[in-house]
Amino acid sequence: MCKKWEFFWVAALGMWLFVFFCSGCNDRSDEKNAVMKPSKEYSGKSRIEKKLEWLKLTADVVRKINCKEADEIFQFLEHGMVAASPIAGGITFLEATKTKNWIAIVPLLNADKNLENWNSISEMPAVAHFIPKLKLIVVRDNIPYSSVGKAIVLLHEGYHAYLFVKNPYIEQDKNEFCREEVKVHAFQNKVMFLLGGKKYQDILDREVVRISNEVKKSGKKIGSSYSYNPNYDPGMARIFGEPQSQIEKFFMRTSVWIHANFIFFEKNFKGDVENLKASFLCTIYEDNGILPVR
Repeated sequence: MCKKWEFFWVAALGMWLFVFFCSGCNDRSDEKNAVMKPSKEYSGKSRIEKKLEWLKLTADVVRKINCKEADEIFQFLEHGMVAASPIAGGITFLEATKTKNWIAIVPLLNADKNLENWNSISEMPAVAHFIPKLKLIVVRDNIPYSSVGKAIVLLHEGYHAYLFVKNPYIEQDKNEFCREEVKVHAFQNKVMFLLGGKKYQDILDREVVRISNEVKKSGKKIGSSYSYNPNYDPGMARIFGEPQSQIEKFFMRTSVWIHANFIFFEKNFKGDVENLKASFLCTIYEDNGILPVR
């Protein structure tokens, strides 16, 4: 187990995410996959309940959409995810893992702002993030979020975790990072489409038309620049429920924008579409500080 955690923060699509790096750890697979024991010092009953709540909300969505891929991700989370608690300078496990394919989840609560190194994190407008080096999903449970929104977020981060557990890596270069993001967003797009059906398709169609018009107006080549849509389509609330915070509203409208760009590329770009999608996401992440500028 690691003894010390170092923190740094990066901007992500106008929101702040944070990344943990573990100092003093090696990358041996036997330690990464070791079965972890819960801490005796922190019972964390409420945090375990939060984990179960996120799983229940996700289960409701997975049952509704009847998607084999989503079911596989949920089963992975249900059987392998264990609750952990933030402590000054790190985390402590609240449950023993039952499989080598475990993933820890830390639901952040309002009280965590009083913890060393977690006070700034608990106030940042981030929703969730998967940290491969620690096999850890962090969710901002203190940010108001709709039930469907929470399910989409956990499936998104759970897919990252699933990919990592299946094919562990020490670190990714930019291309690998962005290509994984394409896979995860494609999965999220499928989930949102299955939830929204024709109503969601209509919203996507309008956004694709807007993007197409912007590209024609600019006279630039497809993929050379991107026009973000800051407007939240009210029809989204009728599909997914009312956003419970500005952060959720931002997440939902950004998700639609990314999905619509993917569709626009597929319909209009004659080259390597998957590479263009990865380049698109890389540009977003570079512009917002997630990745260093090339």
